[in-house]
Amino acid sequence: MKTLLTRNDLIPALNCFREAASCSRRWNELFIASLKVYGDHGSQISGIGREHFPENIKALLRDLAHKVTQWNEKGRANRPRRVRVETMNRLAREVCQRDGSGFYGYLS
Repeated sequence: MKTLLTRNDLIPALNCFREAASCSRRWNELFIASLKVYGDHGSQISGIGREHFPENIKALLRDLAHKVTQWNEKGRANRPRRVRVETMNRLAREVCQRDGSGFYGYLS
């Protein structure tokens, strides 16, 4: 049985979803490391972790969060003709299950 991860027509999208998951994992690793260094207090801010993180850390986190979105959008833009949107959603989920998803994980 051929899975979505092995379908040749989905390779361009799969590669984009793989990059999105990689950026999400890197975001998660940087966030956890930053919590250990700078503390787990203050307001949580979407995309940048915590309000009290140094500007350079927040910029890195923001950049990774944007890349997650950009790679997911590129993956969806690589949907072949006559392939359903739900198939693309399943492909993205399968990539996250196989490779790990990080904080943001699968974005529909």
